[in-house]
Amino acid sequence: DMPKNRFYCHQAANLVLFVGQEPNLRWQSFGECIFRLARNVGVSRILFVGSFGGSVPHTREPRLYVTCSEEKLVAQMESYGVRRTGYEGPGSFSSYLMTGAPSVGLEMTSLVAEIPGYLQGTNPLSIEAVTRRLAKILQLPLDLDALRVASTEWELQVTSEIDEDEDLAAKVRQLETEYDN
Repeated sequence: DMPKNRFYCHQAANLVLFVGQEPNLRWQSFGECIFRLARNVGVSRILFVGSFGGSVPHTREPRLYVTCSEEKLVAQMESYGVRRTGYEGPGSFSSYLMTGAPSVGLEMTSLVAEIPGYLQGTNPLSIEAVTRRLAKILQLPLDLDALRVASTEWELQVTSEIDEDEDLAAKVRQLETEYDN
């Protein structure tokens, strides 16, 4: 299947959503398309949402980090309980957009969740944490009950499976101690 990229619009909330995959090639062309659409529909700020594998245990609230195209946005985002990232490393498509956004008159914020690096697949706990924060940032009333239930069920299932592997269980306990301290 070819990658799918879709835009959704919610006029009442003055919100455009883009759900898609980061391109592997032609970042400039892809970015120009996103910026052009943003200009055409009156978008003033892009809010990228993503995740990265880190040292957070699955039994703890994921840490959320922010990068902003303008310094004035950092304090605003920190008021929502996210941390400024200290990431230094290879660029990504979102960092490419972040660099280009001011030159086309857009603000950009990147909000990423640190997810357990030892797990693969969908992580409802992180999705819940990010969605809860986005609801506050975007001032959207969202019912997160189903997501909370899925998060709890996921955590119990993962914990049960990890408890069967002594080495992995010990590693998770170590991560919990480091996270708590």
